[in-house]
Amino acid sequence: MKMLEKDVCEKQDALVSLQQQLDDLRPLKHELAFKLQSSDLGVKQKSELNSSLEQKTNQMTAIIKQLEQKLHQAERSVSPNAIPPHYPVTTIGPSV
Repeated sequence: MKMLEKDVCEKQDALVSLQQQLDDLRPLKHELAFKLQSSDLGVKQKSELNSSLEQKTNQMTAIIKQLEQKLHQAERSVSPNAIPPHYPVTTIGPSV
């Protein structure tokens, strides 16, 4: 009978110890869950920012292409005779 009582006491002690370990782990679990949630939110925000920047980049690329096309059209529409040739500036009179 004493052996059975001793075994029950040891098991109760083990249960108390395990309960304490479980109580110690609960705050850690909550902290890790919070950090994970914060990290997921940060990743989501960065992903949204990346998408937004990518859209703006695509828009800017399209605008640049349009401007380049307009420039080429303007260059083609201007006749070569309409632009006076560039002559070097010469001075009249004696050089000093």
